[in-house]
Amino acid sequence: PQIKQLVALRDASKTRKQTGQAIVEGLRECMRALQAGVVFDAAYLCFDFDQGKAHSIVAELEARGTPYYTVSAKAFEKASGRDNPDGVLAVLRTPLVRLEDLQVNKDPLFVIVEGVEKPGNLGSLIRSVEATGATGLIVCDPVVDLWSPQVIRNSQGAVFSLPIALADKQAVLAFIKTHQLRTVATSPDAVEVFWDADLRGPLALLMGSESLGLTAFWMDACDLQVKIPMHGQADSLNLGTATALMLYEALRQRR
Repeated sequence: PQIKQLVALRDASKTRKQTGQAIVEGLRECMRALQAGVVFDAAYLCFDFDQGKAHSIVAELEARGTPYYTVSAKAFEKASGRDNPDGVLAVLRTPLVRLEDLQVNKDPLFVIVEGVEKPGNLGSLIRSVEATGATGLIVCDPVVDLWSPQVIRNSQGAVFSLPIALADKQAVLAFIKTHQLRTVATSPDAVEVFWDADLRGPLALLMGSESLGLTAFWMDACDLQVKIPMHGQADSLNLGTATALMLYEALRQRR
């Protein structure tokens, strides 16, 4: 029965929302979750994979009083979502961060993303935002489940350390106004190139999905539109790459 529940948490967003739980798999991701203070309800270990790599997390689990169970390779492979598992999997309580819980520092740099359709894209975006030390990420009108195993894996565990809030567009717009954030959106039709724009001061970068971009709501609401020049045949960049370019330029200007 436990393995069946693990499979349900792995595959079904509905189950994750109903239980307030999610699956995190992999030693690196599990360790980063624990270091970020995420609570594990249970862990499942198999020492038959990757030269017994699962032994590395036992002390951390015991120090936190987290129950853990040793399972067979066959059972672990059934619960795992990976082709080459390392024998470490845990059930976590999904952290809830509201907009009002986000810490707004003196010179904040937020990323607001709308309409991301693929878990892998959201995961890589989270990794890019966390890597730059940005203040936080706001996922507006989310389509993808933040606690999908693919999001967690593609973020390399950054989903646990980066402040992330989920909200609808009206709540996000109110947050922007309350904290007097200037908003900059990327658009292929913009005149100004992003490195020529002033990206200093309290700022929110607005990023849309790769297929559709930002909706008219955000294009009309933003203070400035900029473009990332494209000189080849491709007409767009990966969302994580585009966001990283914008963030690192903002950081360069703030040095």
